Amino acid sequence: MPNAGRSLRIVMVLDDPPFSLGSAASRWYSVLCRGLVERGHRLTVLAAGGDPTTVERAQAEFAGSGLDLRCFEPDRRRGLAARWRTWRRPVAYRFGSALRAEFADLMTEPPDIVDLEATWTGWLEGWNPARTVLSILSWNGLDLKNAPLGSWKDRLIRRSILRSEQNLVKRFRWLRVCSDRLAEVVGRVNPGARVTTVPLGIDPGRYEWQGDRRRSLDRPATIGMIGSLFWWPSRAAALRLATRLGPLVQARRPGTVVRIVGWSARSVLSDLVDRPGLEIVENVPDPRPEFARLDVLVYAPPVGTGMKVKIQEALAMGIPVVTNSEGIEGLGASDGVEVGLAENDDDAALVDRIVELLDDPTLAASRARAGRRLLETRCSPHATVEAVEAEFRLMDQLASGRSKRRTLVGWRG
Repeated sequence: MPNAGRSLRIVMVLDDPPFSLGSAASRWYSVLCRGLVERGHRLTVLAAGGDPTTVERAQAEFAGSGLDLRCFEPDRRRGLAARWRTWRRPVAYRFGSALRAEFADLMTEPPDIVDLEATWTGWLEGWNPARTVLSILSWNGLDLKNAPLGSWKDRLIRRSILRSEQNLVKRFRWLRVCSDRLAEVVGRVNPGARVTTVPLGIDPGRYEWQGDRRRSLDRPATIGMIGSLFWWPSRAAALRLATRLGPLVQARRPGTVVRIVGWSARSVLSDLVDRPGLEIVENVPDPRPEFARLDVLVYAPPVGTGMKVKIQEALAMGIPVVTNSEGIEGLGASDGVEVGLAENDDDAALVDRIVELLDDPTLAASRARAGRRLLETRCSPHATVEAVEAEFRLMDQLASGRSKRRTLVGWRG
């Protein structure tokens, strides 16, 4: 891919390895890393966490690509001192001593750009504020607002998370978000920052198109959702589908199967695993076959900031989607065009939109094609990586025009 400017030296820190079949964030990281390397930039990635299998598969995915990918294990948390550090700096343990040392070494020859992906990477120290951007993918202050509270420890941890999230965002001159809603949130917290909005990119070519298939109306339909149930918004969406939306659909269309797939799904929904007409599957290595089993993806959380990769993947495969404004954030989809969209708390409207798609395969196929077109226009690798690259070039241009004296940011104590 042609490069309109000079090759930038970029150091990127991730909270998960870039992997096209990894976590939701990992899939975006995979698109971003590949796109930047293909555009001729010299990219070094320090990735935290990831189980050994995921790390191995991520390294295999980028073998020979030109990406300098370095993966690190988190620090072990032991004793009262470690607990105290975790309370003061939530999630900082993921960016262990080896990763921090590597980052510090890279900063001795300052890169053109430092890209810190996801809020908690902001704990790292020693970066130049004129050349560093923090990417915000979601906002705990909204996502956890009405989440159930457990023990007093849970309350302390949540308080620390919400406090730290705001403090970290205030440190940065450059912020990137994936939706206008997040731009408003971080803009209020740090009104002096320059905030760029870039949707999460997805490569539709990695998903087999299912949108032109025709389901026989005499076959039982399957509706469902796919998501990580350790995230409270997805857990709430799964409970809503299993206990409210699903039974209402089954009352109007007997025999409809409700299928919920996700990390920790059977553990979280253990009280529902024997319910007739409900299938619960957890920890699948590749979600694409699960998307292909669905006639309609239903995802309607009570709250959930940021873009939902599960909905992007459904649109990429041509699976019709029914959701609410919390589920469709950042996509710009319209009710009756690309998706079925209802008010957040309107169960009846959501059920109407599910049933109309099940009753009309032609409508479902038309909706699937429109959703794919929207995804290709707004969230393609070309469009999203180009927007990030433009942000980097502006940062480099403005920083190069200032004094050569570097001001490094650190957070001690």
